[in-house]
Amino acid sequence: MTDYQLKVRPWWLCCIPSGYWVTLRPTIYYPATVKDPTVYPNVIAHECVHIGQQNEGNFLWWLVRYVCVPSFRLRMEVAAYAAEADVCAKLGDANLASETVSQAAAALSSWKYCWAASSNNEAWAMIMAARRSL
Repeated sequence: MTDYQLKVRPWWLCCIPSGYWVTLRPTIYYPATVKDPTVYPNVIAHECVHIGQQNEGNFLWWLVRYVCVPSFRLRMEVAAYAAEADVCAKLGDANLASETVSQAAAALSSWKYCWAASSNNEAWAMIMAARRSL
């Protein structure tokens, strides 16, 4: 597993909606409304994928591409959501795994991710293919 730190979201992340988890290697920032982030191992797995992605090359370049290039963001999120769903399944919660994929596909094909995926079906198929390759 990737080394990480868990911290409550600082004020300077105010430009990102408050309910979102944010990862800036090696720190995973969780919403202030979350009392114990360790009860969300699936979300931590998702964020650890982003830490690994951010460690693969130039961190600032990764951030720029994540923010500005929808196809790049889509690839990054597909891998992270696949890992999140996989943890749900490994913990014995197949329903949560399925719900994670469905909600992620809907989000990736909406304003939340700047319509990175052209459709819900495209995003769903990409996440399921990524899960099969884990």
